[in-house]
Formats: sequence, structure tokens, C-alpha cells
Amino acid sequence: MIEVLISVFVLGVVVVGLFGFITLVLKSTHDGQRRIVATALANEKMETIRNLSYDRVGTFGGIPSGPIVQSEDVTRNASTYTVNTDIRYIDDTFDGTSPMDSINSDYKQARVEVSWDNNLSNRSVLLITQIVPNGLEGGSSLGTLVFSALNAAGEGVAGATFRISNTTVSPVVDFTTSTNNEGIITIPGLLPSVGTYEISVTKNGYTTEQTYDQTGSFIPNVDHSHVSSVLGNTTNKTFYIDTVSSLTIKTENDVSAALGNIAYRITGSKKIGLDGTGADVYLLDDTTTTDNAGVSVYNDMTWDTYAFSVNGSVTGYDIKETSNVLPLSIDPGTDTTLTVTLVPHSPLSLHVTVLTSAGVFVPNASVQVMGPGYNQTQLSSVNGQVFFTPIPVAADYTITVTAGGFGQVVQPVTVDAGERVQVNLTQV
Repeated sequence: MIEVLISVFVLGVVVVGLFGFITLVLKSTHDGQRRIVATALANEKMETIRNLSYDRVGTFGGIPSGPIVQSEDVTRNASTYTVNTDIRYIDDTFDGTSPMDSINSDYKQARVEVSWDNNLSNRSVLLITQIVPNGLEGGSSLGTLVFSALNAAGEGVAGATFRISNTTVSPVVDFTTSTNNEGIITIPGLLPSVGTYEISVTKNGYTTEQTYDQTGSFIPNVDHSHVSSVLGNTTNKTFYIDTVSSLTIKTENDVSAALGNIAYRITGSKKIGLDGTGADVYLLDDTTTTDNAGVSVYNDMTWDTYAFSVNGSVTGYDIKETSNVLPLSIDPGTDTTLTVTLVPHSPLSLHVTVLTSAGVFVPNASVQVMGPGYNQTQLSSVNGQVFFTPIPVAADYTITVTAGGFGQVVQPVTVDAGERVQVNLTQV
């Protein structure tokens, strides 16, 4: 019986292994057949390009423009292939004038990539060819765009998706490509046009930047205006993108119980233009409310510094304390939770945050507030904050802050509503 069991086990291992080998061979054979078809499709597209006159070699909506479709799906033998064609001008160093070349569209390079899905992996075939005109300088003196995608540290972002479009020129432009390893794209051959080239840059997991249309109620600033192309000139454009961050806002009372449906406003510092009244328009300026559980979540935050506020006269609450220093600083690729402790609103109040010179909370600091008929002292919380309410009258007050290891700070403040003050201590 033992010998039979061993024999069955060995036979099973052999059969399973043989079955797996046969399956792999069949998959590889099928993949080889699809590669042959893909190569044939790529050669067909290349032959189409070679049969065009030099001036017509280009893609529909591309730079240069032409009759070739940038991307199309082709079905052969019940399998679907994606044919992507990229044609662009090349500024060759052979003429001895690059990169300061008034005619930087020396010849064209065509890239045809045919890809297909496979059980093993995503496969593709790539063919590249140069299309050269008669003469050394084949192009004309058109405009050139040099685009850079940088992260928050000023380093190039490789593989970012860059799109440029323009419906005011003929033929129209709608061209998409990717930044190189330095985060740069150079595009010669732009038709002249003033302020009409629309640009956007994206990358999976990164923030997005773009140019904006000007309307009667919005005027984009210089950094976010559409781009111009001038004959014989180079236009430089830089956008900053970095990994997205998340922010969770929680509103609660002073015994840490959730307070839901609290209206608040959060505003970043990055500006994109002006509205119809001349007021600044920010990349993020959101007035909304927390949910029933006192929570609000932002999953696509740009690194920035954000102001946060609660209107006491509207909500009936004032901010007693926050878990983070306000304004709130968010770095790229971080997850931040801002917990906001609220207490009943008072028309006159004073919130004091005690920080080191490096912006770190100072707990257990003695904070004294003196003014007309008022003299109160509190110790700062673990988050370096104290909240004086109610303040008896609108007037000038004096704040005196003392903490071990730090020099004393005396600071005046005028209280005529809900005032917020930061006091920075210097170590001694």
C-alpha cells in the first residue's frame, strides 16, 4: 500500500509538471504568433509614413501635424492590438548650431509601438525611423516650447504625462507625450499663436497642474495662463507637481466627543488668478461642513500651507484648540489629521498659541492676559494653546508668556472679536 501511494504521488508530480510545461509552451507559441502580427502591423504603419511626402509626415493633432492617427485599436485573428504613433521634430547637433539653432526642426523621428495584452505580461513591438528632408536644415523657423515638470524640491519628474492642445491654429493641436528622466520636454515646430496653447501635466499618484481659460469672472495669473508660440523663439514653461497627500479633519467638543455638521473654511496659499472683483483665486478654497460623525476627508491634497477657520457667529462654536499648528503645513506624500476642539461661541475671546522659534508647540507655558478689569493666567496645553473666554470688553490687552528655558515675551493685542495670536519663544 505504501509503495502504491508513493508511486501515485510521483506520477501526480510528473503529470502536473508536464501539464504546466505544455501550457507554458502553448502560451509562448501563441504569444510568438501575436508578436509576428504586431511586427507586421508596425511595418505597415511605417510603410504608410514612408510613402508620405516630408511635409505631410505627422499625426492628427500632433506636432508636426499630418494624417496619421496617434492611437488606434486594430483587430487581427480575433486579437486586439493598440498601435501608437509618435512623430516629432528633432534638432540634430550635426549642423553645428544646436542648441542655439534658429531652425531647430532639422528632421522628423517616427516611433510606432504596437502593444497587446498577454497572460504572461503586457507585450509590445517598437519601431523607430528618421524621416530626413533634402538639405541640412529641413524645417522652418517655427516656435519651440521647453517644458519642465519639477517636484517640491526642484527635481525633475520623469514620466509625467504632458498634454498640449490648441484649437485656434490650423491644423489643430492635441498632442500628448511624457517627460524624460530630467522631467523635460522640448517641442519644436509650434505654429505661431498668442496665449492659446493649453497645457496640463499629470502623473499617477501626483498632483496636477494646468493652464486655464480667461473668462469674465476669472483671470489666470502668469504661471497658469495659456502659452504663446513666437516664430524663431523658445518659450519656457515650468509646472511643479509632487506626490498627493491626504487630510482628515475632525471636529469635537472639549471632552473629545464628535461634533458633526460643523461648517468650516480651508484655504491654501497657492494662487491661480483673480476673480471678476480682483480678489485672489486659490488652488484650494473650500467652504463646507464635516459629516454627521464630525469628519471631513481630502484625498488629493497639494503640498501647501492651509488656513483653517470656523465662523463662530454662524456655527455657534469657537476653536479652543487644534492638534496642529495653524496655518497647517502639508508636505508631499503625507497623511495628516487635524483635530479641532470646539467650545460655545463668545463674541469676545482670545486664543493664544505658544511656539518655539522653530514652530514647535510649548506645553505648560504660563500665559497671562491683562486688560481693563481683566487679569487671567492659564497654562498652555500639550498642544501649546490656551483659550480665554469670555473677554469682558473690546479693548487693548497685554499677553505675558513665561516658560522654563525660554525668555519671557510680553506682547500687546487688541481684542474686538475672536482673536488668534501666536507667541514665539526663544531658548535661553
